[in-house]
Amino acid sequence: MTSVKLINHSSSTADWNYSLNMKNSQDNNRRMIQEAIRKIALGRSIERIEMAPGGMGGVGTARMIHGYVAKIHDDPGDEEFADYGGTVDVGEYPDETASAGGIIHKGVLLAAARNNEGGFLIVPTLFSEVTIVLDAATRHAYIVNYSHAETIRMEAHSEVSIGMTETEALDPDNDSSPDYDELEPKYIYLNIKSNTTNNP
Repeated sequence: MTSVKLINHSSSTADWNYSLNMKNSQDNNRRMIQEAIRKIALGRSIERIEMAPGGMGGVGTARMIHGYVAKIHDDPGDEEFADYGGTVDVGEYPDETASAGGIIHKGVLLAAARNNEGGFLIVPTLFSEVTIVLDAATRHAYIVNYSHAETIRMEAHSEVSIGMTETEALDPDNDSSPDYDELEPKYIYLNIKSNTTNNP
């Protein structure tokens, strides 16, 4: 007499489905944890990264940060001067980050140029508001906007002109109104001009 072993296919299928569902659930939980960590690490900058067009997101994305000048590294006697001399430390405003404590960006450059010895330079005042650009990949940062300046230096090769001339108001509703460069001057408050002169 031949015995026949019956296989319960419904039980095997249920076990397989249960294992698959468990694996999918674990993968989903892992992705949720990774996303939560990513949001905590990036703070509000994650919104900018996600809104960036294709090819601009992820590591290497430049981030704009609003903050204040926490320290100016201009004292040769300071222990940090050797590493950060000629730069400033910028404190990030709390509403820009998810971190509980304040974030200080150290060694922020005063300009994007590698050398600040000539040309145009602005040194902000301590605790003045600034806007900096930070490269997420290299961590290099430089100031792009200031609220108050301690020093403004301009060195040009041929001409420097500084002035402010009050003009008649532009009438945007009048098609025949002159353009800005054609408005009649009313008062010149300041006009400092320096030219190089080559004497034969």
